[in-house]
Amino acid sequence: MTSSTHSQIEWIKHRIVEQVDSAIESFTLVESGEQKTLEFSKIAVESIVHKIDVYNALDMYYYLKESGELDHMESTDRMQCLFDYFYAWIELELAKRYA
Repeated sequence: MTSSTHSQIEWIKHRIVEQVDSAIESFTLVESGEQKTLEFSKIAVESIVHKIDVYNALDMYYYLKESGELDHMESTDRMQCLFDYFYAWIELELAKRYA
C-alpha cells in the first residue's frame, strides 16, 4: 500500500506541474504576476484532487499523516488536508522555480 500510495501522490504532483506548465506555455500566465500563477495552480490542484477516488484519497491522507507530512495542517477534515498539502506543495515548487 505504501509504495502504491506514494506513486499516486507523485503522479498527482506530476499532473499538477503538467497543467501549470501547459498554462504557462499556452498563455502569458507568468507575465500576469505571481498571484495569478498561484491562483491558477490552486485551480489545477482542485481539479485533480476532486477526481481522486475516495478510497485512494483516504489512503493518501493516512500515508501522509503517518509520514508526518500533515503535522502542520490545522484542518481536521481529511480532504481539506489533502488540498492544503498539494496547495503548499505547488506553492513551494513555484517559489523554487521563480526565486
